[in-house]
Amino acid sequence: MSHSPWMIHTQRQREHLKHYGAQHLDKQTISHMAREVRTDITLTEEFVQSLKRAVPGSVDDVIAECEPELVEARVFLAELEALLAA
Repeated sequence: MSHSPWMIHTQRQREHLKHYGAQHLDKQTISHMAREVRTDITLTEEFVQSLKRAVPGSVDDVIAECEPELVEARVFLAELEALLAA
C-alpha cells in the first residue's frame, strides 16, 4: 500500500533536515517546514476521517497504515517546534 501524499511530503522534509542538519537551516526555514508538516498532518487526518465515514470496514488497511505515519509526523513536528524554541 502506498503512503498518503501528505505523509510522503513530511518524510521528505524529515530527510532534508536529517541530511543538511538543523545548524544549516535558519529559523524561517524551520518555521516554514513546521507549517507544512502541520498542514500535512491535518490533510491526512481529514483523509482518514473521510474514509471512516465513506466506507466503514472496507479501507481498514489504509487507515491502519496512516496511523503510524501520523504518529511519526507528530514526533517530527515536535522536533521542529523544539528547534524553533531553542
